[in-house]
Amino acid sequence: MSDVKDFKNMNLRFDLGTPFKPFEQLMAVLPAASKDLLPLPYQKLMINDTSPVIDFYPLQFDTDLNGKQQDWEAVVLIPFIDENRLLTAIRSVEHLLTDEEKARNGHGPHLCYEYTPEAGEPYPSPLPDFPDIAISHS
Repeated sequence: MSDVKDFKNMNLRFDLGTPFKPFEQLMAVLPAASKDLLPLPYQKLMINDTSPVIDFYPLQFDTDLNGKQQDWEAVVLIPFIDENRLLTAIRSVEHLLTDEEKARNGHGPHLCYEYTPEAGEPYPSPLPDFPDIAISHS
């Protein structure tokens, strides 16, 4: 709480931007070793020597355990992503996406789920070999 104790007196202003699309977000956080999670045109940006953003995906990098015990807990010491450079590179190949990939790379409707403690009607499964939800709290 000591980190936020003086926030009431701070004048916080934010420049509203545009959120990354799903594949853009993955390009900003995944290492090249996880390239198979992305469509092929984006994979090439992560591994081709001629890629304009190849420096964002180093194969060798240092880590800082910062008092942690396990390697997976370490802070990975890699360059920060330059958002403009990344988006420019992505835009240069996004025309190569399939129609299905383009459909997956958009923002869907925002959904809000609520829990009600009262048991509702059973919810039928849309899958033939998957059981219905006997007690629904929707």
